[in-house]
Amino acid sequence: MEELEDSTYAGNSLSVDNEVKSFLLETAQWAKFISIVGFVGVGFMVLGGLMLAGVGGGYFAIMVIIYLLMALIYFFPILYLYKAAVGLKNGINSNNQELFKDGVQNLKSHYKFIGILTTVVLSLYVLSIIFGLLGALMR
Repeated sequence: MEELEDSTYAGNSLSVDNEVKSFLLETAQWAKFISIVGFVGVGFMVLGGLMLAGVGGGYFAIMVIIYLLMALIYFFPILYLYKAAVGLKNGINSNNQELFKDGVQNLKSHYKFIGILTTVVLSLYVLSIIFGLLGALMR
């Protein structure tokens, strides 16, 4: 993707009026809510993994690793979303360009992470289908 240069918009400015600010503040509230629920979900994944670790056995060891890996992977987009919500809210409320920019940057990071994760998962689905079909044809 092509990076935007600052010189492209020299002399132009983007106006964020009160209506746009209210939309962004509401978005930040929902993003904060979703991220807090996500943190709780990650906590349950870790707790579930630790509870499975107490059961023991080979199958349960694999499940513990999967639970903890999923929690670790899911933690980062939630963290980005939370930082975005806080940055947007604080930046708008204090009229601080730097805080606002940090919020938008974390929102970008959140969506970039989700996009990459989605691409990886879809690729794994495609590979699973291919190997499944090859396995079925070889029988």
